[in-house]
Amino acid sequence: MGALAIRSWRAAASLAAAAALGLLFWGGIGELTRATLGKAAPTVALEQMDGPPLAISDFRGRPVVVNLWATWCPPCRREMPLLAGAAAANHAVAFVFVNQAEGPERIRGYLSGEGLALTHVLLDPALQVQRHYAVAGIPVTLFLRADGTLADLHVGEISPELLQAGIDASAR
Repeated sequence: MGALAIRSWRAAASLAAAAALGLLFWGGIGELTRATLGKAAPTVALEQMDGPPLAISDFRGRPVVVNLWATWCPPCRREMPLLAGAAAANHAVAFVFVNQAEGPERIRGYLSGEGLALTHVLLDPALQVQRHYAVAGIPVTLFLRADGTLADLHVGEISPELLQAGIDASAR
């Protein structure tokens, strides 16, 4: 077998191994997601940027979209205008923005600089919501039913179509 054939075979084997690893990873994410669906909203009250402490469970009675984010996260920053627009246009659904481990000054600076007016911005310095739902990384968007249980979640930057699908799932 020639050197070129050996290199081609090794490249194909490496690609196959990477694909298999990727499938295992995403399959694991899917299993984790299925295991988390139906979980009740956390009852821990978090400091709110503008207002008294608030727990996600306080919104029971209507669907809730919870976004876990940080100002340093590029996908979080890209999706924030979409989420802010959806929150302003959709009053039947509560939108809660749970910042992961940043201080109020940094958050205020980011929101002001981007011209984003958000209500229900919560501070989660200990990443309690991430741990509650057993999700790693950000952004994560959680869709809760009116009874407070998790209907769906999306890991990564969300599109308008997936945001609407999650809102629809939480309304069922």
